[in-house]
Amino acid sequence: MSHRWPNLQELIDCEGEIAICHRGPATRMVTATQEDQVYAMLRIGDRELLPEVLDRLDEAVHKAIKDEIFIDEINP
Repeated sequence: MSHRWPNLQELIDCEGEIAICHRGPATRMVTATQEDQVYAMLRIGDRELLPEVLDRLDEAVHKAIKDEIFIDEINP
């Protein structure tokens, strides 16, 4: 069976975490972490739907795990 978000599944299977939250009153965000490593912190757009956010997060986790490219859209 194919998963829509294989990199997120791998992260969760390896005891990683994803979180969807607010940072302050105007910033909605999603993060992907494992222990003390932050793979991605993505800002959620005003009209962005959850599946779209998870698609972007899945790709960001892939870049972090495979290419060591970490994405932070929250802390410029």
